[in-house]
Amino acid sequence: MKLLLDENLSDRIIYRIIDLYPDSEHVKTLGLTNTDDVVI
Repeated sequence: MKLLLDENLSDRIIYRIIDLYPDSEHVKTLGLTNTDDVVI
């Protein structure tokens, strides 16, 4: 399963869950900070 973490969660969480959820991303690393949920 691949997760996309919301900006309300720390981007440091990715490093703790990457073994369980490979290819997961944070909106910050994708340049989607402050983007409307509808767009995401």
